[in-house]
Amino acid sequence: MVSVATLLFLLSSFTTVPTSVNFVHSNTLTTVLDQAVSEDKLVFIDFYATWCGPCRKLDRTVFGDARVASYMNDNFVNYKVDIEKDNGPILAAMYGVTSLPAMIVLNEKGDVVSRKQGMTSPEYFMQFVERANAQ
Repeated sequence: MVSVATLLFLLSSFTTVPTSVNFVHSNTLTTVLDQAVSEDKLVFIDFYATWCGPCRKLDRTVFGDARVASYMNDNFVNYKVDIEKDNGPILAAMYGVTSLPAMIVLNEKGDVVSRKQGMTSPEYFMQFVERANAQ
């Protein structure tokens, strides 16, 4: 007879629910925009800094939420930008990022569709990205 624990383990092996948002790695926004065009998706940018406590909390509580991860991975090209490295300072200035965390949704041309600054919950974040995706 199969134990309940064994059965639960076997069932969980067949379910592939994403556990976090998948962020693309690129040094250029152009590459990310090209991917968005080819996948017919909007671009979501998470501006952060390594020293930003709320940014780290956002990673754990929002981007680590299964519902958020599934929705974001299905509907957006997700791009994480450190405002202190690589193209981060230029992009932060270009999009007027003045506080962290900052989240911006872009269309395939790089135009801002929606923006949000500050810590949020998975529920409010979902409202933000669903509204942006509906535009």
